[in-house]
Amino acid sequence: MQAHAAICLPCAELLGGIGGVRHALQDLSSYAPSPLFSLHLPGQLQTRLESRLRKKARSVALGLAAGAALAILLWPESPAMAPAPEGRVAQWSESETRQEWRQMWSQRLPLSEAGPHSHARVRLASF
Repeated sequence: MQAHAAICLPCAELLGGIGGVRHALQDLSSYAPSPLFSLHLPGQLQTRLESRLRKKARSVALGLAAGAALAILLWPESPAMAPAPEGRVAQWSESETRQEWRQMWSQRLPLSEAGPHSHARVRLASF
């Protein structure tokens, strides 16, 4: 390569530039960051990462809250949830609705008709 660079001027310039870069890089190996920099860098990176994650989580939470609020406000009202006309009071009691629910679920789930020694039973629970 040296023989070619002796007769080719562009290659000689390129080879000289590469040698200068190599020499400069060898001198840089003696420079190292301070120990304080090495101690603070991971903490700074972690802080920036956490702040970005917090911003993303906050925007997701606000978006979900806005979506839920819109769904609640714009949800169509079902006829069963409509208020009773003036002067009229609902005529059903809690025990009647429980019986209706029990009948409905006993038709849907065959567990309620399990044998006498079976522990599988359907129980109404309200949360």
